[in-house]
Amino acid sequence: MIRDSGGGTYTRGLDLSGTLEGAGGIGGLLARTLSGASYYYHADGNGNVTYTWRTPAKT
Repeated sequence: MIRDSGGGTYTRGLDLSGTLEGAGGIGGLLARTLSGASYYYHADGNGNVTYTWRTPAKT
């Protein structure tokens, strides 16, 4: 997980090169969590984000 200056965290996996940073761009971005809500990213076979979805914060 990587923390950003806004208090959120990013969860990453392997990118298209099979490493954590080799392909550049958003690479293996899997999710972002901010203020208790999680945002998940789906990418196609070329690494383009094609869909995002959000799970609400737990109250």
